[in-house]
Amino acid sequence: MLEDAPAGQPLSHEELLLEQIERLSAAIAARENELRRLKSEVELRDLYIQELHAQLRRQAERLEELERRVRALAPRAIPASRAASA
Repeated sequence: MLEDAPAGQPLSHEELLLEQIERLSAAIAARENELRRLKSEVELRDLYIQELHAQLRRQAERLEELERRVRALAPRAIPASRAASA
C-alpha cells in the first residue's frame, strides 16, 4: 500500500487510485493463483478418472473372458450332471 503520505494528511486522488489499483492487482493475482490450483486439481481428477476407466475396461475384459470359458464348459457339464442324476 502507499506509505509515502505523511501521517494525518489525506491521500491525493492519484494516491487513492494507486491504492485501489494495488488492491485490485493483489485480488486478481490471488484469483489467478486459485484458478491455477483448481485447474491442476481438475487435471489430476481427469487422470484419476481415466485410470479408473482403464481398470474397469480391464476387469470387464477379464469377466467377458471368464464368461466365455464358463459358457464353453456349461454344455459339457449339463449332460454329465444329468447322467449322474439318472
